[in-house]
Amino acid sequence: ADQAVDAAVDRLLRLSQGEHVELRSRSDPYRLWRQVAEFAPGGYSLVYLQEGPERWAVEVTRQTKPAA
Repeated sequence: ADQAVDAAVDRLLRLSQGEHVELRSRSDPYRLWRQVAEFAPGGYSLVYLQEGPERWAVEVTRQTKPAA
């Protein structure tokens, strides 16, 4: 399980600005989200598409930088 979380975090951190990915899991991906938030606070948004109890789906989007 730890390797799956590490691989997912790695992939999310490589998203381009504005790019999104849908993740599906048999458990709440909150643990994954916590790790991403540690590495890039405020850099990503998370939307729950399906909330268990047997299947979970979330869409994670890398935020774009605001215009200066």
